Amino acid sequence: MTGLIQGISNILDGYTLVYPLIMSIGWAIGAIFFRQHVQNSTDEVTLPSNTINIMISVFNEEAIIDDTLTALYQLSLPNVSFVIVDDFSTDNTVEKIKNFQTEYDWRALTLVEMSQNGGKARALNYALKHVNQAEFVLVIDADSIIDPNAVEYLLAEFDQAQIGAVTGKPVVRNRSTILGTLQSFEYMTTIDGIKRAESYLFESIMSVSGVLVMYRTEALEAIDFFDVNAMTEDIDVTWKLYQHGYSVKYSPNAISYILAPETIKGFLAQRKRWAIGGVEVLLKNLRIIFKHPDTFKTFLLGEMIMGHIWAWSLAFSFVKLIFIYLATGELIAKITVLLIYIILTMVVSLIGLVLDRHASQFTLRDLRVWPVFYVFYWGGNFIASISSEIAIIFGQKGNGTWTSPDRGI
Repeated sequence: MTGLIQGISNILDGYTLVYPLIMSIGWAIGAIFFRQHVQNSTDEVTLPSNTINIMISVFNEEAIIDDTLTALYQLSLPNVSFVIVDDFSTDNTVEKIKNFQTEYDWRALTLVEMSQNGGKARALNYALKHVNQAEFVLVIDADSIIDPNAVEYLLAEFDQAQIGAVTGKPVVRNRSTILGTLQSFEYMTTIDGIKRAESYLFESIMSVSGVLVMYRTEALEAIDFFDVNAMTEDIDVTWKLYQHGYSVKYSPNAISYILAPETIKGFLAQRKRWAIGGVEVLLKNLRIIFKHPDTFKTFLLGEMIMGHIWAWSLAFSFVKLIFIYLATGELIAKITVLLIYIILTMVVSLIGLVLDRHASQFTLRDLRVWPVFYVFYWGGNFIASISSEIAIIFGQKGNGTWTSPDRGI
């Protein structure tokens, strides 16, 4: 029995060490090869001939809504209209939108005011059913400042009828704190790299980015729009599209500049919400693995499962390390493994910096977070995975209503 326990312990220790290494290498290789398959280039951007609605659901965003409205108003695009759905804000958000619309005589903008707070998904569904008449709808968040060419880049990817959605690349624009800079580095190197790798290796991505995603309207209608009970509507709608035979693509040239949480509380709340949404989708789609196996989708779901197993193996290894220290006074640390981690992190991050091509406007000053980034990323994943599973066990689900998130301002 002792030998069996020791064997299991060694397996968990090995998995704890090896999983991040293998995933990092896989992401790096996939991201590099994906670059060769990006169809768009800055020379191929053309003005859209299709009708498009740019849609935002807002709740208590008075602090940032003026910047977003200004950026949208300055877009010089034909066949594009704008819809803002206010989800019963209790601050001056609606007043600011109306004042802006009046000041600039912005007739392309439609403001929809919900009679009660029901959540982002419910607000978007209402607008999609009662206002949207365009072929495509671009959904962005209230803090999204989209690049002038983003719409064209996204639309260019809809070259086949089965493509239901195309998502773009978020770039964090607030870096006044170490936490904000770390997230900027994460989006630039890891999140972008993972989506590139998934696109190349699996011809699919785990989730669209809700801050910048264009949908084919008929695809949203086919899946009965967004699930109002989902914790995170973006990952949920991605897999609903897959279930109905649609493809989802990633366009790293389409950029949206966003605000990230700059408080620990706001950051952890965001990551916990993301993780719960991921677990919900995993549970909903397990039948893909067992009933109707799709190689690429199975790999994506399998990677999510492996990530949660890794979180628990890390917890086990950490507790074991503490017990060994308390019993012997020795702290066992494998210097060679740590050095490999550090070197690999620097290589993966460097690849991300090169692929970014300065789109994130990262500076030498921002690189001060480089030495601790690896701990930040995997540590954040660990906390999010464990907390999401505990939340699911105790019945926490999406409840429809929302609070305005920590925008880091």
